[in-house]
Amino acid sequence: MTDIYTKHKPIRNKIKRYEPLSIVEIAISKLHELDDLKPTKWNGYLPWAILLLIRWTYQYSEPSSELKKITMSDFNKLHNAITELGDGIELEGQNESNKFDSFLRRTMFCQLPYQLRPYELSASFGRQLILFSDMGQSYNLDIKFKSITGISIEDFVTVYFACWTACSVGEKNQLSIGYFNGKIPEEILSCFFNTLSLDLGGGKIYIREYTDPRASIDYQQNEHTPLERKPFFKHNGNFFPYSSKLLESGFINNIYDIFKKDNRDFSRDYFGDIFEDYVAKGMQYAFGESFLREKRIKQLLPKGVKVPDFMLNEEDSTIMFDAKSTELHSIPRVIQTKESLIKNLEDTVLHGLIQIYSSIHHLIESNKLNDTNKIFGVIVTYREYLLGDGKRLWEDYVGEHIQQKLNSDNITPYIDPKRLFIISIDDFDWLVSGAKERKESVSSILEEISERNERAETRCLILKQHLEKMWGQHYSPPYVKERRNSSVDGLLDNYKK
Repeated sequence: MTDIYTKHKPIRNKIKRYEPLSIVEIAISKLHELDDLKPTKWNGYLPWAILLLIRWTYQYSEPSSELKKITMSDFNKLHNAITELGDGIELEGQNESNKFDSFLRRTMFCQLPYQLRPYELSASFGRQLILFSDMGQSYNLDIKFKSITGISIEDFVTVYFACWTACSVGEKNQLSIGYFNGKIPEEILSCFFNTLSLDLGGGKIYIREYTDPRASIDYQQNEHTPLERKPFFKHNGNFFPYSSKLLESGFINNIYDIFKKDNRDFSRDYFGDIFEDYVAKGMQYAFGESFLREKRIKQLLPKGVKVPDFMLNEEDSTIMFDAKSTELHSIPRVIQTKESLIKNLEDTVLHGLIQIYSSIHHLIESNKLNDTNKIFGVIVTYREYLLGDGKRLWEDYVGEHIQQKLNSDNITPYIDPKRLFIISIDDFDWLVSGAKERKESVSSILEEISERNERAETRCLILKQHLEKMWGQHYSPPYVKERRNSSVDGLLDNYKK
């Protein structure tokens, strides 16, 4: 069997023959075309393959006067070679018992950003302003953001929204400083585009610096494009979004990414406490004073027992929540071995699950909790981990590891793994606001989802997929909507001046 490196070599060599600008221009034009089509109308083109071609163009091309412009026919040959690159190739170290789940999870990490719904963007708009601009004031996040980018978080989000709006009405090829006609100060626009755009030379430097030493060819083919962090191509004073869909996923992720690139310990140093307070805000909105925070939970347990952040008691159920302001590292998103996942999850998700198991054990053993209760454990993460239902996560990856930890501390695992959930903050907002508006208990919702996950035909990797099918509509906390609307209204007022 031909290995992936042998199949990749002619692609690399062909890329080197063409003017890089000609490749990037055709690629962007094709991506814009696909933006306006349903996937069934893509005629074999795949946006993630085209973005990989742009990445490799930056990475491999070298200046030369003898390069020729690429034709559409040659572009198509390169695209097809990239799409066929992984045929028959298996990533090393995959769990033999769940190859399909691994494939699905890896595919979703790569492709999910191209499937964002308008309500997800709207909710992210308000949530980011609350998290980073409003709640971040106590940690001087706006000052830190200005020192990195030159503009405030509010200005960054506002300009991003203005660019996305321009793209959504078909003006993708016209973005420049002059396009905004003085409605947004030039210095703010310059800082924004300097932060998020690359020309050919900058693209080469960025891709080479970004590429992880462990990022093999098969890894690069399966990862979500690093161009999300720099979603504009800069050329002749204009700024071309590679794709409207990429611009949307960047809108959701880029503030966090900017902070994280500047300070790899951003989550530990600042964002962890902010994120926990945001989750607390959601708990307060949905449940009033009927939940307990970490300090109150500790009072119920023996000294020294580490506890999760929140505890909610319902009629015959108990739900433990733990907030983790983290993301799954890019390597285990693709190379989904048991070892890589455990290593990446151990200090975050797995630590939270062990705290939940330990707390429940001591509450039951001290008769402060009825062992006949249905007990749920929920880890709320900043970004989607795509770990799916708790039972399969336990059986395929982490169960043995957690059980060993529990055994060493003589902890009885009272929670059925099918009632464990790892959900994103977007899912959390949807869950608690939907529970409040529909007057449903969280435990009844989670129990229905756990039952759906036990049937192959209704299983999902993401909580929001269940909620969408169960409820048929999106719910968002009112404070998220209000924060978004206030910023958008300000932008619209500025355009009217």
